[in-house]
Amino acid sequence: MLMPADHPVPRILYVASGPAPLAVQVLGLLKQRFPEHQIDLVVTELCVDHLPPPEREHVAFVAGNGKGRLAFIWRARHTPYWLVAVLLSGQPGFLTMKLAAVLIGAGRVVVCFNEHADAFALDRRHTSAIAAFLGQRLGARGNVGRGFARLVLRAPYTVVGEPVGLAWMTLHVLAWRASAWLCRRD
Repeated sequence: MLMPADHPVPRILYVASGPAPLAVQVLGLLKQRFPEHQIDLVVTELCVDHLPPPEREHVAFVAGNGKGRLAFIWRARHTPYWLVAVLLSGQPGFLTMKLAAVLIGAGRVVVCFNEHADAFALDRRHTSAIAAFLGQRLGARGNVGRGFARLVLRAPYTVVGEPVGLAWMTLHVLAWRASAWLCRRD
């Protein structure tokens, strides 16, 4: 079905951070649920080969070559995606893609798919469970605060590299503290 000319096609970003067969299965579920949406893809090099040819046109970024991550995240943050979908399979080696999905999805609807292709929306009620999980994955067992701190410190370095990551983290913390100060209710 064609959308009227005065209404842009709604857009979704799907970060396929998992094994290729599961990533393609979740893409099928997204297309079935949102048939009138444009679904842009972030995939690994291995996953590109498993995509049907028409879907390859919608690959926004291929993860794994280490180049262009910052530029892509910048573009994705400024693209009107109303939803960011991310595959959270138990496969090792996809942490950077998952962190990028959370960074891009901040302030938007984020839907997570597990290794069984079940979906759940990510919201603030999940913060402590996610911080505990990431804390364990990052080596801060038993201390949620330390695990979350390590995540915050690691995310920019993982995504953009050390010098830019340090500057980004510093600006982010300053902006967060300024917004907290401005929004406080005394």
